[in-house]
Amino acid sequence: MKQNTLNFQTMKTTNRIKHLLGAGLLTYLNTLITIGLLVFCESSYAQVIVTWTNGHSYQAVFSDNPTWFQARDAAAAMTLNGTAGYLATFVTRDEQEFVISQLGGGPNLNALWLGGFQDISDPGYAEPNGAWKWITGETWLGIAMNDPVVPRSDFGFNNAYFDGRSEEHYLITWWQTGGFNDYYHTPDPAFGDASGGPARGFFVEFDSSGCPNASFAEDAIIWHQPLARNGASEDTDPSADRTVKYRFKRGSTIPIQVHALGCTADVTSNPNVVGSVAVFGDSNCAGATDANPAPIDFNGVGGGGGVMDKVGGHLKYNLDTKTLPTTTQCYILRVTVTDTSTGEEVFEEVLLQAK
Repeated sequence: MKQNTLNFQTMKTTNRIKHLLGAGLLTYLNTLITIGLLVFCESSYAQVIVTWTNGHSYQAVFSDNPTWFQARDAAAAMTLNGTAGYLATFVTRDEQEFVISQLGGGPNLNALWLGGFQDISDPGYAEPNGAWKWITGETWLGIAMNDPVVPRSDFGFNNAYFDGRSEEHYLITWWQTGGFNDYYHTPDPAFGDASGGPARGFFVEFDSSGCPNASFAEDAIIWHQPLARNGASEDTDPSADRTVKYRFKRGSTIPIQVHALGCTADVTSNPNVVGSVAVFGDSNCAGATDANPAPIDFNGVGGGGGVMDKVGGHLKYNLDTKTLPTTTQCYILRVTVTDTSTGEEVFEEVLLQAK
């Protein structure tokens, strides 16, 4: 799609959460979006996602002076656990203060677009405060004045810069006054940050509909080498919808390594999350399991009954193929991940074939 003559092209999308940072903060490889020559890229505050009490998740995305329209469309192109994003709507001060404080603090998050706009076609339109709306349709509760005007490090609402200019109809963070500012949809990059200047990116918000009331994400099991395809470090479906078989030398050891995703985080390290391995025969090599699992054994990593070990934030099991029955050349490897506190479990399978 096009916006202001610049072409939005989603170059790469992945909704995989790569790993945890410190006390539960997430590094999230989200969506690499190229807009003409503008590339949304990582910074010291980007790629971290936080979740508030409403179950929504938030991320700051940094860029080189996007328009409000570009930011809106870029946010909509991003996904988290299958749920599309949108420009964040800080409907209440509590929501705003939590997100800003968790994502790096006001001074580090200046000039980021939000999902607020002034509807100049609305009969209630008037400058500076009339007909402001959220793109989600949520009720605009207004922006409370801070008195006296607070310093830039404050996280709270402040509308001191809602100054009535007829061309400024879009919401942006403005931490030099403590909160929000109305702004022109295409900022002038000629000015420095303290004088108005360019936009620096946007906030994206995801609601919780991707996997409500569930321990695991819709696509929860992430496979690592050697089962991940084509040398990739991670793979959500090594058998490519049951069209690809992993070939192994009979009698060798297959290192199985996975991690598990929840709605908003890697949950492998959760003490209630456990993994197990089972192998079934596939007599016709057609991707269909025989009736009962085959006896299996482990080599160094794992436990009896196919129990997986937790090592370095992953679930691991070294499958010793010497014990697999020789009556078939093909097998189906199944990894099951269970949350013992809820009983919820997910499993995924990889097709195997002996050389």
